[in-house]
Amino acid sequence: MDIVVPHNSKTRLWTGFCANAVLVTALMPYLSPVVLRTVDAQLMGFATSVAVLLWLLFFEPERLSFYRCDLYILCAGLLSLIYINPEAAPHDWLTYARGCAPIALGFPIYFATRNLYRYMSPKVFIAVVASYGGALILQVGFPGAHAAIVGHFMNRVQGEMGARASGLCDEPSYMGEMCILFAISIYFFHREYWKHHKRAAWAIVIASLAMLIITKSALGFVGALITSFVAIFSSKVSGWSKAAIIPAVVIAAVLMGNLLSLSNSRGAAMGALLLKHPLMIFQDTSFADRCIGPLTGFYGLRDSPFGTGETRINVNAMNKAFGGEIARIIWSGSDFQESYVFMSSQGGQHLGFAGMVERMGIFGVLILIILICSIDGFQGKWVVRVFVLALLMNSSMFLSTLWFVIGCCLRPGEGKPLPANSGAKS
Repeated sequence: MDIVVPHNSKTRLWTGFCANAVLVTALMPYLSPVVLRTVDAQLMGFATSVAVLLWLLFFEPERLSFYRCDLYILCAGLLSLIYINPEAAPHDWLTYARGCAPIALGFPIYFATRNLYRYMSPKVFIAVVASYGGALILQVGFPGAHAAIVGHFMNRVQGEMGARASGLCDEPSYMGEMCILFAISIYFFHREYWKHHKRAAWAIVIASLAMLIITKSALGFVGALITSFVAIFSSKVSGWSKAAIIPAVVIAAVLMGNLLSLSNSRGAAMGALLLKHPLMIFQDTSFADRCIGPLTGFYGLRDSPFGTGETRINVNAMNKAFGGEIARIIWSGSDFQESYVFMSSQGGQHLGFAGMVERMGIFGVLILIILICSIDGFQGKWVVRVFVLALLMNSSMFLSTLWFVIGCCLRPGEGKPLPANSGAKS
């Protein structure tokens, strides 16, 4: 197994504590004792990672290693930080930070995760999953108690009895992302542990599916279906087995859609729409918002190959994107385009990597390729790549879970034994 414990008993507990503190705060991005009301994702993962890295730097620098992949991501963060048109620079720091600083702020989380990955405990990971499940059950059964307990540590709490629940996340869609992350963790987080503890692995997958049903997240439902197909096609099972599994997944999706249809939630409506008329889901504002951003960013490369240098949405590029063949197929005969362009012209920002590509042009595309291609070297890499790409489309690039996943996937020298001397550091 690839879980390594420090040989020095005096540092064993402290190293494990630091590693698992990074794990917990990175996987609970919406919780913080000091809540920032202007953003959804909080800074606890960033603050914890910075504190841990500073402690290691001053007291145990032998535990830190710096690889070429670290340099690439650090340079990407620094470039993004300064890549802005001075004439179009935002007047408030929050807009600037949202647009330019996510990679730089995410780097400490990635770097701490990569260096301390060996000491992160799968049992603590399981406890995190259980915490999310407990929060969902509490919210569905006792919404008032959930709001009273969790509400003090979050920007906002959504969901109530009969509606979609969000657990320890700000929105049900974010909770849907976490359900998928937990399910695919068997690919990137201590894979050898799950191989030797198959019951625990199955428990994680089943719990993730149950939480996805409880949260009734439309985007989570769509993401889980896509991830399932990618997992099937990228698996090593025979073609006949894949041919048998795919109909089973479709039947399960139909049953889940019927189960969700018992409620009047948006997740039920989106699930039913996906199964009957897949293209119609693009008429949903929330879902379309995740797709229009990347479409606009790549269309903008024609006129501005090096980007606009602006943090706000480029309405001209958006109009051109809506005039393209793809947009005409998806949004043909609807008034969605006009209303969305008007809404965006009021000074909005794209989610995820879309804003980076629009602002930085080909440099943004290069950064995206580096992040996606960094997920390599293990079975199931395409499952994780698709999930990370979806995460980059749906959420801010600052989201700590994104950098936790990348840190787990980029770990040179994984499994190598520690030096034999008792004071060895890794």
